[in-house]
Amino acid sequence: MKITIVNRHREDTLGGSELQCDFIATELTRRGYDVTYVVPGGEKEKYHTTYNVITCMQNSVEIEASIVKTNPDIVYWRFNKNFFFDTVRKLKKHPCKFTFSASSAYDVNWFLYKKSVPFRKNIPRFFKSIKEQMGMRYVDAVIVNNESHLNKLPVKHQTFIPNGMTDEVEEFSWDKPYCAWIANIKKIKRPELFIDLSKVMKGIGIDCLMVGDIQERGYLWINNRENLPSNLHYLGQKSLKEVNGILKNSMIHVHTCLAEGFPNVFIQAWLQSVPSVSFGFDPSNYIKNNNLGFTADENWDLFVEQIMQLINNPEKRNKLGSNANTFALEMFQIEKSVTKLENVFSQLLNHNTSRKV
Repeated sequence: MKITIVNRHREDTLGGSELQCDFIATELTRRGYDVTYVVPGGEKEKYHTTYNVITCMQNSVEIEASIVKTNPDIVYWRFNKNFFFDTVRKLKKHPCKFTFSASSAYDVNWFLYKKSVPFRKNIPRFFKSIKEQMGMRYVDAVIVNNESHLNKLPVKHQTFIPNGMTDEVEEFSWDKPYCAWIANIKKIKRPELFIDLSKVMKGIGIDCLMVGDIQERGYLWINNRENLPSNLHYLGQKSLKEVNGILKNSMIHVHTCLAEGFPNVFIQAWLQSVPSVSFGFDPSNYIKNNNLGFTADENWDLFVEQIMQLINNPEKRNKLGSNANTFALEMFQIEKSVTKLENVFSQLLNHNTSRKV
């Protein structure tokens, strides 16, 4: 079976979907599949991978040509809806099966808009999102990493496959107890809430560590030590293993991001037996339903209360952390997720499921 994956690459952009695609490509290659990873906008001449990598320009013509060049049986698209309609429509006559993997809430919504901008500036995004959504008529199967995103797209064959994650760590030490916040720094992640939390926590002997790449210029001020509370420390971007090490020794994983697909950082924290306290987003209601920490439902006072409760109650913190580890080991294994993906591919190739032409 020849499989072509389409997305940005983790060696260019270390984001959640890029990390998952690398895990998937590596494991499928290990299992003997012929895997090629097409990277729109790829910046490197050589990628350090066990699978083939092709880079191309970020436009539908170049992406489609690169996919056709690989002559795939299966296309695994995890590039959101970027250049989606024009690319998948061009592929309609190619004898391959096309899978769309949703990585965010935006991927399963018809309309894209930003609440922070005036309505008239949202109009072009509104019509563009309708166009991209029409590409779903050419999709054979949808894969989601969040159970609540099932059956939101007009495609008959849909499957929930959780993300996988490694628990390998690079050891990390800090001279005080600390809570950890991990995310690429941009508006949707709401880092200012963690900064406000650190101000509340000043004077109790607990530090707040912030990790992530600053991806929007409006947050460059975070990189200046003088702008931050004395107990808040911005550590910059870290590797996967470094993040795991930081989480391993943290008291609490603090999450302030708006609803997304399924952030990898939850899995990373839970595999290290660290509970999460989320300001609002509880993916698939796992935190509430499985006692993996707390969610404050966008209530600031409750959020602070939950953080302080776990800081002051190590027995409770350890119990929730143990629950989290047990749950993560069962749910988020890379090998299990790739096996489920294999089953989807096999079903598509063994059944006469044809896209519209």
